[in-house]
Amino acid sequence: MEQIKIVYDDVFTYQKEFTPAEEKGYRRYVSLVENALDGNTGRLLDVGCATGAILKEAVRAGWNTCGVDLSEKLLEQAAKRVPEAKLFNCEIKGRSFSF
Repeated sequence: MEQIKIVYDDVFTYQKEFTPAEEKGYRRYVSLVENALDGNTGRLLDVGCATGAILKEAVRAGWNTCGVDLSEKLLEQAAKRVPEAKLFNCEIKGRSFSF
């Protein structure tokens, strides 16, 4: 896992704004989840949340969100993008998340 963290920390070291097409794709993903749940929102755990793109759209749609990632640098970007989300820098094995 440490090698994966190092790669992500090295590669993703910039704050990228998403294009309208990318944001539309993330909104569509959240919409598909809502449709699967008969239009309901609730809690969303994004494992490997990276810079928080899906979290941002989920918050916009009314979800209570939590993101997990191995990369501290990516989580710093996610915290700027989605201050409402609870974020954790950890592995998920053997963990539970309350949010």
